[in-house]
Amino acid sequence: MSTAPISKEQIGAIHAAKSRAGLDEDTYRDVLRRETGQSSSKALNAREAGRVLDYLRALPGRVDAPLKGPSKPAARGAVRMDGPYAGKLRALWITGFNLGVVRNRRDAGLLAFVERQTGISHPAWWREAADANKAIEALKAWIGREAGVDWSGCRSTRDMQEASYHALRRRLVELGARCHMPEDTRRFEGEQFIEWMRLGGEQLRKAKGARA
Repeated sequence: MSTAPISKEQIGAIHAAKSRAGLDEDTYRDVLRRETGQSSSKALNAREAGRVLDYLRALPGRVDAPLKGPSKPAARGAVRMDGPYAGKLRALWITGFNLGVVRNRRDAGLLAFVERQTGISHPAWWREAADANKAIEALKAWIGREAGVDWSGCRSTRDMQEASYHALRRRLVELGARCHMPEDTRRFEGEQFIEWMRLGGEQLRKAKGARA
C-alpha cells in the first residue's frame, strides 16, 4: 500500500518545531537520518513526517520561539540532545547500535552511558571538553572492543565511517550472512555510509536473532 507524500503543511510544521527546539542544522539533519533514513524533510512521506514531528515536539522548546498549536505528549524515551558534543556522541551511539553493541538506540540509553562515564547527566550541561572526550573515548573503546573496530588510524569523520563500515561488513561475513555491502567504498559519500550502515545493522540483527 502506497504512502502519501509529505504535505507543505507538514514541512512547515517540521521547520517550526525545529526552530522552537533550537536545533542547529547538523543536529536537525541527524534527527531526520536517525528517525527516517532521510536527510531532508522534502524526501519524507507523510508517515515519516509525522514521526519526525512527534519527536521534535517532544523536545523542550526555547522560550523565545513558542510552537503554535496544541502540543503532543512526550514520546517515550525522547530527550533533548543538544550541546557542542551531542552530534558526535549520537553518531557513535547509532554506529554502536548498527554494529550490534548498543541495544537501546534511543538517546535515553546514550545519556545513561554518558552519566556512568562522566557523572554528568546531560551533555548540554558540559562546560569542559575533557568531560566530552572522556565519554567519546569510552564509547569508542567499547565499540572497538566488542565489534572489532580499529580507530587507531582515524583522523577524520570519513576515517571513522570507513572503520565502522568495514567492521560491520566483517561481522556479517563471520556470521555467515549474505552481505550486500560493497567492499569498495572509495566513491562513497557520507550519506551512503549512513544508509549502508543502517541496512547492514538491520541484517546483522536478523542474523544474530536467527542464531539465538
